[in-house]
Amino acid sequence: MLYNNQKHLKKDLLPAIHNPNNNWLIIIAGGDDGVIKLILDYSPQNLADIIKTHHDDEYVAIIECRSFLKKELNKIQRFIYTYTRHNFEIFIFLVPDKKAPLKEIRFDGLCSSFLTRISILKRFFKKNSSQDISVRCYEIAYLILNSIKPIDGFLVKTLLDFEPIVKDKKETTEFSIIISHYGKYKYLKTCLSYLSPDFANILVGFDLNKSNNHITEFTENYKDIKFFISNKNKNGPYGIRSELINESPSDVCVFQDSDDISCIDRFKTLINNINSEENDFVGSHELRVDEIENCIKIYRYPLSVNSALNNAPYHCLLFPTSAIKKHSYIECGGLSNHIRFGLDTQFLLKSYFSLKIINVDKFLYIRRRREKSLTTHPKTALGTQTRIRYLKLWKNDFTKIKQGLLTIENSSLNTTKKYNIELKRIN
Repeated sequence: MLYNNQKHLKKDLLPAIHNPNNNWLIIIAGGDDGVIKLILDYSPQNLADIIKTHHDDEYVAIIECRSFLKKELNKIQRFIYTYTRHNFEIFIFLVPDKKAPLKEIRFDGLCSSFLTRISILKRFFKKNSSQDISVRCYEIAYLILNSIKPIDGFLVKTLLDFEPIVKDKKETTEFSIIISHYGKYKYLKTCLSYLSPDFANILVGFDLNKSNNHITEFTENYKDIKFFISNKNKNGPYGIRSELINESPSDVCVFQDSDDISCIDRFKTLINNINSEENDFVGSHELRVDEIENCIKIYRYPLSVNSALNNAPYHCLLFPTSAIKKHSYIECGGLSNHIRFGLDTQFLLKSYFSLKIINVDKFLYIRRRREKSLTTHPKTALGTQTRIRYLKLWKNDFTKIKQGLLTIENSSLNTTKKYNIELKRIN
């Protein structure tokens, strides 16, 4: 035991945290006052003992100390005090504090640290799980993400972020959440369970041309959500998204992939930023739960997307993290629908010429990387020849348009509507 609140002075807390012999720590805090009670060096036995002996309303943090700077670790007491004094069952991923990149997406390492209630740990702790603590965070997150809302939500925070927890609620600005779905219905159930029609219009379009028993179940169980089917079958998400935006009663539309999760502070943050400084198109950083490599990856994006694209046509915004003003989307020409993949990149490059685009310096979106998605399926995966060909064409035309050698209307970035997609409301 490195620290015990009953035996040590508070000044002894930091030496315990900074002990160079301990790469991993277990920290226990009270659920009523947020005060740190115990600090233990990590071992599977210590973690198992905590689950047996501590109360459900207490909190546990598992910290990979080498991932954080000293100035970050010095704030653990204040951070834990801030994020344990509430009545929500939430899982908080802890990531190192770093400046956002200037030009393109940047991989900032793996996320292995977290803070959560003992009650959540008890429900999702596997006795036969890996002895490797570095994958413990992934295992717990995986189990939660593959359940139907067993907790109130997720946050992704640095140890220097002391903003109080405020769950998303109805904003003064009305907005719509735009979701296209094709694939396993369990992912959509989990996605919707972390969204609320009380504070947003939720529009879901199935990439199918006829209903089925699964879809009927959604319309019966989620009566406040608007569901649509397409006149086309398995045509990709872009035509669906475009038509859902046309159906939106709100000027602000927030994108969401049906197998991903929004953090509990996502919508408030996006709406605040899209209403300020005349921003048209707003994204965020992402935390990627990689179910293929069994780990959690941290990705940051440039804050000024226009500045990043002014340098070169880099990957500098993840489309499903974003919100956009409906009138800006329409004026920009909207999404194409002639292929099933990559058209969000085409839209981003085109939107550079008319929209103000930013990423907020926060992690608001949890992305699931899984088998058989559009970005991992052998026929449509990142790196396939067809993707490379289109990306090269779009980037070349983007550069020519910037140089004044080509117009958008005469380029590959011009909106291409190959299919006449129509949606039918089914509830």
